[in-house]
Amino acid sequence: MKDVQKWVKDLSKNRKIAGKYKAVSTLEEIVKIAKKDGYTFSEKDLLKADMELVVGGKNLKDSVNNDSS
Repeated sequence: MKDVQKWVKDLSKNRKIAGKYKAVSTLEEIVKIAKKDGYTFSEKDLLKADMELVVGGKNLKDSVNNDSS
């Protein structure tokens, strides 16, 4: 199974995948959808990944919007 880092990378590269998450409003929903797509991570993993992106000057919303700049 693919982890949260792979999920974030895939989101930033694939608009079709990212589109599945645009209307999602909770971490729980994100984790459920991701699990159906073959990813395996927890809400805690997702928060940690988001914090790591923020430190690098991005956030998960950038990834969902496919902002690779």
